[in-house]
Amino acid sequence: MHRTALYCLLAGFAVGCASPSGRIKTEGEGDLVGSRRAGSATYERLIAETTRKLLDEEAPRVQTEGRAVVAFVGVENRSVEELGDITESTYEMIDTVLVDSDVFTNVSRRYVDAALRETGQRPESLFLRDGRGRFLAELRQNGIAPDYLIFSKYTSASTEGEGVSQRNYLLTLEMVSCDTGLIVAKKTSKVSKEYTR
Repeated sequence: MHRTALYCLLAGFAVGCASPSGRIKTEGEGDLVGSRRAGSATYERLIAETTRKLLDEEAPRVQTEGRAVVAFVGVENRSVEELGDITESTYEMIDTVLVDSDVFTNVSRRYVDAALRETGQRPESLFLRDGRGRFLAELRQNGIAPDYLIFSKYTSASTEGEGVSQRNYLLTLEMVSCDTGLIVAKKTSKVSKEYTR
């Protein structure tokens, strides 16, 4: 008997010998909830809630002045978990919500990334007057003049119990004035998950 077949025969009764499989979920089905990490359901909920809060607060003020130009600068991870491909998803989802809001006009991420590279800066450098000035000067050379910079940051807080733990996942969005460097809006959302061992 072939070794693989023998192994399946011996071990199959306890754990099964099924092959990995996949399927396309229907639109009405919810996302899979991770058993050890936050997972897409958690992050998508955080992004939706936090961007909605930011828009609800800023829409009335911005709309009286016309559409504000915003540059979404970065996704910072200060949580206990690695983000992996969630970083790119966060960029895309927040950017799409802002574009679709009819409140803001977004600077393309390609321009933002190119200006950061050209000026040799990281997003946190933009809180300093010199760094922000060089970044904005680079964008303005290309005819782009943002009114605000938007920063996002993931954090987490964990609690351990007997055979159970809880982790709170938070996403904060900060909208910073390009003129002053001051935060003009800051919104945070939280999702709590319980894990059993």
